Amino acid sequence: MSIWKKIEIAPEEFIEDIMATMSKKHFNQIADILGMHAKEFYDLEHEALYDRLCEAFAHSLAEDNPRFDKDKFLEACGKM
Repeated sequence: MSIWKKIEIAPEEFIEDIMATMSKKHFNQIADILGMHAKEFYDLEHEALYDRLCEAFAHSLAEDNPRFDKDKFLEACGKM
């Protein structure tokens, strides 16, 4: 079962709720945290889930900041 089903909220809705007060520092922290766990997702064969999670964050962050570099963010997340 997906974690999003367990908490009954879509990833996009969750991200939108926290975006209002985000700064570059927060964007970097998100990428760092996701990147620290990338290998675990891949080792557990949950690549698709990890990719969707990173893409959802990248999409929302890009909407919030027109100068946001999606490719740089995804690279920092450790997408393999």
